[in-house]
Amino acid sequence: GNQQPNFVKVAVDYEEAERSKTILKLFESRWTLPKPNLLISVTGGAKDFNVSPELVTEFKRGLMKAAKSTSAWIITGGTSTGVMKLVGEAVRGYSGGNLTTIGIASWGIIKNKEDLIRSAKKKHNKKKVVFDYPTKANPASNEAYMDPNHSHFLLVDNGTQSKYGVEIPMRGAIEAVICDHYRDDYNIPGGEKCALPMICILVEGGPNSIATCLAAINNGNPVLVLAGSGRSVDIISKAHSYTRGVVTYGSDNVETIHRYLPDEYKVEVMADIDKRFHFLSEERRAVLFESLLSFVEIRQPVNDLPAARRQKCHQ
Repeated sequence: GNQQPNFVKVAVDYEEAERSKTILKLFESRWTLPKPNLLISVTGGAKDFNVSPELVTEFKRGLMKAAKSTSAWIITGGTSTGVMKLVGEAVRGYSGGNLTTIGIASWGIIKNKEDLIRSAKKKHNKKKVVFDYPTKANPASNEAYMDPNHSHFLLVDNGTQSKYGVEIPMRGAIEAVICDHYRDDYNIPGGEKCALPMICILVEGGPNSIATCLAAINNGNPVLVLAGSGRSVDIISKAHSYTRGVVTYGSDNVETIHRYLPDEYKVEVMADIDKRFHFLSEERRAVLFESLLSFVEIRQPVNDLPAARRQKCHQ
């Protein structure tokens, strides 16, 4: 709320190792962000976002309780739409001081980006810049305003205009870098050093939200879905309810549970994807279905640390 947001534009082809080094330096030296104890990555619907007032209230209350008790950083898509706007409203109503709320968005979808360029040039010339950035209503074009209640923004540029989802791969990479950089001792058996805990929260959501959550899963982080919030969440919840579990034993006698989606239910889940995301190409819907299986089909040692979490820990 009371602080003026900071933003940086990042080229999508910026070499990854150098990019990670620069962004961490930006966080610590330029923006002087406080060290997080938890990373909360929130994704979900932007346009056509329709969640009940009861769920909205529950989400805001739970998010702020988690952030307050853990000194968490919150990462979203950063625009003043859908679940990202809800996060901004929750942060604005938070009375415990400024929260680190980072928006990672595609530069090409930001409305009035030219004003940001002009302000950055003036700031570079040592001039203090204050200008009105409208956020009351989103434009009729395929663009969106930045949410004013986020504290910082990373705007990912690949040269395209009005294309959503450009930032998703870099967002996952940045979240992984943050978790790896802010390692601490979280009382893992054996005194192992473990990556900063992160949780991805999905509220409603479209196809890009599933891609964001899949990136979190591939980085070994859990995903929490807000049941009953609609679209992607409903498809994931339904698919998960259809899964079956079998226990197998490896050559080393390690007991492993394998959860899978039976073939007869795969047809029904694919039909749901076709219905809800009919505007996507057939190929894109097929890719979305394969991504969905990554949520519900797992192999995991019984009575053990989550396998992905163990891989993130070291002596």
